[in-house]
Amino acid sequence: MKLLKFAGLGLCLAALPLAAKESVLLLGDSMMKAIAPTLEQKFTAAGCDVKTTAAIGTGLARLDLYDWIAKAAEQSKADVAVVMMGANDNQPMRTAGGIVRHGNPEWDKEYTARAANFMAALQKNGIKTIVWVELPAMRDDKLEADVRGINAAAKAAVSQAGQTWFETRAMFSKGGDGKYVAYLIQGSGMPLHVRAEDGIHISRKGADVLAEKLVPAVKGAIR
Repeated sequence: MKLLKFAGLGLCLAALPLAAKESVLLLGDSMMKAIAPTLEQKFTAAGCDVKTTAAIGTGLARLDLYDWIAKAAEQSKADVAVVMMGANDNQPMRTAGGIVRHGNPEWDKEYTARAANFMAALQKNGIKTIVWVELPAMRDDKLEADVRGINAAAKAAVSQAGQTWFETRAMFSKGGDGKYVAYLIQGSGMPLHVRAEDGIHISRKGADVLAEKLVPAVKGAIR
Protein backbone atom coordinates (compact mmCIF):
# COMPACT_ATOMS: atom_id res chain seq x y z
CA MET A 1 0.00 0.00 0.00
CA LYS A 2 1.18 3.47 -0.82
CA LEU A 3 0.68 5.93 2.03
CA LEU A 4 0.32 9.56 1.06
CA LYS A 5 0.89 12.09 3.80
CA PHE A 6 0.25 15.81 3.89
CA ALA A 7 3.39 17.91 4.18
CA GLY A 8 2.68 21.56 4.90
CA LEU A 9 -0.05 23.99 3.89
CA GLY A 10 0.28 25.92 0.66
CA LEU A 11 -2.61 27.74 -0.91
CA CYS A 12 -1.29 28.51 -4.40
CA LEU A 13 -3.33 26.23 -6.66
CA ALA A 14 -1.44 26.14 -9.94
CA ALA A 15 -2.72 23.76 -12.62
CA LEU A 16 -0.60 20.63 -12.33
CA PRO A 17 0.09 18.93 -15.66
CA LEU A 18 -0.90 15.30 -16.03
CA ALA A 19 -0.41 13.23 -19.15
CA ALA A 20 -3.00 14.04 -21.80
CA LYS A 21 -6.15 11.93 -21.90
CA GLU A 22 -5.75 10.51 -18.41
CA SER A 23 -9.15 9.74 -16.94
CA VAL A 24 -10.27 10.10 -13.33
CA LEU A 25 -13.36 8.72 -11.60
CA LEU A 26 -14.54 10.46 -8.42
CA LEU A 27 -16.65 8.10 -6.30
CA GLY A 28 -18.30 8.44 -2.91
CA ASP A 29 -21.00 9.72 -0.62
CA SER A 30 -21.74 13.30 0.47
CA MET A 31 -18.10 13.74 1.51
CA MET A 32 -17.11 13.34 -2.14
CA LYS A 33 -20.11 15.29 -3.42
CA ALA A 34 -19.01 18.33 -1.36
CA ILE A 35 -15.53 18.41 -2.88
CA ALA A 36 -16.30 17.06 -6.36
CA PRO A 37 -16.89 20.45 -8.07
CA THR A 38 -13.44 21.63 -7.00
CA LEU A 39 -11.74 18.33 -7.89
CA GLU A 40 -13.46 18.28 -11.27
CA GLN A 41 -12.16 21.77 -11.99
CA LYS A 42 -8.60 21.02 -10.88
CA PHE A 43 -8.32 17.67 -12.64
CA THR A 44 -9.79 19.14 -15.82
CA ALA A 45 -7.31 22.02 -15.66
CA ALA A 46 -4.59 19.39 -15.32
CA GLY A 47 -5.65 17.78 -18.59
CA CYS A 48 -7.82 14.93 -17.30
CA ASP A 49 -11.22 13.63 -18.27
CA VAL A 50 -13.27 13.50 -15.06
CA LYS A 51 -16.48 11.70 -14.16
CA THR A 52 -18.22 11.83 -10.76
CA THR A 53 -20.59 9.35 -9.16
CA ALA A 54 -21.62 10.61 -5.72
CA ALA A 55 -24.72 9.71 -3.73
CA ILE A 56 -25.74 11.45 -0.49
CA GLY A 57 -26.56 9.22 2.48
CA THR A 58 -24.87 6.13 1.05
CA GLY A 59 -21.87 4.02 1.95
CA LEU A 60 -20.81 0.42 2.35
CA ALA A 61 -22.95 -0.33 5.42
CA ARG A 62 -26.34 -0.30 3.63
CA LEU A 63 -25.77 -1.96 0.30
CA ASP A 64 -29.47 -2.81 0.30
CA LEU A 65 -30.25 0.88 -0.15
CA TYR A 66 -27.42 1.76 -2.54
CA ASP A 67 -25.12 -1.00 -3.72
CA TRP A 68 -21.72 0.59 -4.20
CA ILE A 69 -20.17 -2.72 -5.20
CA ALA A 70 -22.66 -3.06 -8.06
CA LYS A 71 -22.10 0.59 -8.97
CA ALA A 72 -18.35 -0.02 -9.08
CA ALA A 73 -18.88 -2.78 -11.62
CA GLU A 74 -20.83 -0.33 -13.81
CA GLN A 75 -18.18 2.38 -13.94
CA SER A 76 -16.45 3.09 -17.20
CA LYS A 77 -12.78 2.17 -17.49
CA ALA A 78 -10.46 4.89 -16.18
CA ASP A 79 -6.83 5.40 -15.25
CA VAL A 80 -7.66 6.02 -11.61
CA ALA A 81 -10.60 6.02 -9.22
CA VAL A 82 -10.55 8.46 -6.30
CA VAL A 83 -12.81 7.28 -3.47
CA MET A 84 -14.11 9.13 -0.42
CA MET A 85 -16.93 7.65 1.64
CA GLY A 86 -17.82 6.29 5.06
CA ALA A 87 -19.22 9.12 7.17
CA ASN A 88 -22.66 7.44 7.07
CA ASP A 89 -21.40 3.96 7.84
CA ASN A 90 -21.47 3.88 11.66
CA GLN A 91 -24.49 1.57 11.66
CA PRO A 92 -25.28 -2.16 11.73
CA MET A 93 -24.63 -4.32 8.68
CA ARG A 94 -26.57 -7.37 7.57
CA THR A 95 -24.40 -10.36 6.69
CA ALA A 96 -25.05 -14.00 5.80
CA GLY A 97 -24.46 -14.81 9.46
CA GLY A 98 -26.77 -12.14 10.83
CA ILE A 99 -26.52 -8.51 11.94
CA VAL A 100 -23.12 -7.18 12.96
CA ARG A 101 -23.00 -3.95 14.94
CA HIS A 102 -20.55 -1.11 14.61
CA GLY A 103 -17.80 -1.12 17.20
CA ASN A 104 -17.01 -4.83 17.31
CA PRO A 105 -14.41 -6.92 15.45
CA GLU A 106 -17.03 -8.68 13.30
CA TRP A 107 -18.18 -5.31 11.96
CA ASP A 108 -14.62 -4.26 11.21
CA LYS A 109 -13.97 -7.52 9.34
CA GLU A 110 -17.16 -7.16 7.30
CA TYR A 111 -16.46 -3.54 6.41
CA THR A 112 -12.93 -4.37 5.29
CA ALA A 113 -14.34 -7.18 3.14
CA ARG A 114 -16.88 -4.85 1.54
CA ALA A 115 -14.24 -2.23 0.80
CA ALA A 116 -12.09 -4.97 -0.74
CA ASN A 117 -15.01 -6.19 -2.87
CA PHE A 118 -15.72 -2.62 -3.98
CA MET A 119 -12.13 -2.15 -5.15
CA ALA A 120 -12.09 -5.60 -6.77
CA ALA A 121 -15.16 -4.64 -8.81
CA LEU A 122 -13.40 -1.49 -10.00
CA GLN A 123 -10.28 -3.43 -10.91
CA LYS A 124 -12.28 -6.09 -12.76
CA ASN A 125 -13.71 -3.27 -14.86
CA GLY A 126 -10.21 -2.17 -15.87
CA ILE A 127 -9.45 0.44 -13.20
CA LYS A 128 -6.02 -0.54 -11.95
CA THR A 129 -5.28 2.42 -9.68
CA ILE A 130 -7.42 3.42 -6.69
CA VAL A 131 -6.73 6.32 -4.33
CA TRP A 132 -8.86 6.15 -1.17
CA VAL A 133 -9.17 9.50 0.63
CA GLU A 134 -9.14 9.31 4.42
CA LEU A 135 -12.06 10.87 6.30
CA PRO A 136 -10.86 13.93 8.23
CA ALA A 137 -11.53 14.46 11.93
CA MET A 138 -15.12 15.15 12.95
CA ARG A 139 -16.30 17.83 15.37
CA ASP A 140 -18.66 15.52 17.28
CA ASP A 141 -16.72 13.25 19.63
CA LYS A 142 -18.92 10.18 19.08
CA LEU A 143 -18.82 10.50 15.30
CA GLU A 144 -15.08 11.11 15.45
CA ALA A 145 -14.57 7.84 17.36
CA ASP A 146 -16.76 6.02 14.83
CA VAL A 147 -14.95 7.53 11.85
CA ARG A 148 -11.59 6.46 13.23
CA GLY A 149 -12.82 2.87 13.17
CA ILE A 150 -14.26 3.24 9.68
CA ASN A 151 -10.98 4.69 8.43
CA ALA A 152 -9.05 1.80 9.98
CA ALA A 153 -11.27 -0.82 8.35
CA ALA A 154 -11.09 0.86 4.94
CA LYS A 155 -7.34 1.36 5.23
CA ALA A 156 -6.87 -2.35 5.94
CA ALA A 157 -8.63 -3.18 2.67
CA VAL A 158 -6.55 -0.63 0.75
CA SER A 159 -3.37 -2.12 2.19
CA GLN A 160 -4.41 -5.65 1.29
CA ALA A 161 -5.22 -4.55 -2.27
CA GLY A 162 -1.90 -2.75 -2.70
CA GLN A 163 -3.68 0.52 -3.46
CA THR A 164 -3.07 4.08 -2.22
CA TRP A 165 -4.34 5.61 1.02
CA PHE A 166 -4.39 9.43 0.98
CA GLU A 167 -4.12 10.97 4.46
CA THR A 168 -6.17 14.06 5.33
CA ARG A 169 -6.32 14.28 9.10
CA ALA A 170 -3.04 16.15 9.51
CA MET A 171 -3.99 18.41 6.61
CA PHE A 172 -7.18 19.59 8.30
CA SER A 173 -5.79 20.09 11.78
CA LYS A 174 -3.66 22.49 13.77
CA GLY A 175 0.02 21.65 13.59
CA GLY A 176 -0.74 18.28 12.02
CA ASP A 177 -2.15 16.81 15.25
CA GLY A 178 -5.15 15.27 13.47
CA LYS A 179 -7.75 16.97 15.68
CA TYR A 180 -10.78 18.79 14.30
CA VAL A 181 -10.51 22.49 13.51
CA ALA A 182 -12.90 24.60 11.46
CA TYR A 183 -10.21 27.07 10.38
CA LEU A 184 -6.60 26.81 9.23
CA ILE A 185 -4.21 29.74 9.58
CA GLN A 186 -2.72 30.82 6.28
CA GLY A 187 0.80 32.13 5.78
CA SER A 188 -0.62 35.65 5.93
CA GLY A 189 -1.93 34.96 9.41
CA MET A 190 -5.54 35.08 8.23
CA PRO A 191 -7.94 32.22 9.00
CA LEU A 192 -9.30 30.04 6.23
CA HIS A 193 -12.64 28.29 6.81
CA VAL A 194 -11.99 24.72 5.65
CA ARG A 195 -14.90 22.77 7.14
CA ALA A 196 -18.64 23.02 6.60
CA GLU A 197 -20.96 24.29 9.32
CA ASP A 198 -22.12 20.75 10.13
CA GLY A 199 -18.68 19.82 11.45
CA ILE A 200 -18.55 16.86 9.04
CA HIS A 201 -18.00 17.93 5.45
CA ILE A 202 -15.15 19.86 3.84
CA SER A 203 -15.96 23.39 2.69
CA ARG A 204 -15.24 24.78 -0.77
CA LYS A 205 -12.10 26.50 0.57
CA GLY A 206 -11.12 23.26 2.25
CA ALA A 207 -11.59 21.47 -1.05
CA ASP A 208 -9.04 23.87 -2.57
CA VAL A 209 -6.56 22.86 0.13
CA LEU A 210 -7.27 19.19 -0.49
CA ALA A 211 -7.02 19.50 -4.28
CA GLU A 212 -3.61 21.14 -4.10
CA LYS A 213 -2.18 17.93 -2.60
CA LEU A 214 -4.54 15.34 -4.03
CA VAL A 215 -4.12 16.16 -7.73
CA PRO A 216 -0.34 15.54 -7.81
CA ALA A 217 -0.74 12.55 -5.50
CA VAL A 218 -3.16 10.95 -7.93
CA LYS A 219 -0.74 11.70 -10.77
CA GLY A 220 2.00 9.89 -8.90
CA ALA A 221 -0.21 6.91 -8.12
CA ILE A 222 -1.36 6.16 -11.69
CA ARG A 223 0.19 2.96 -12.96
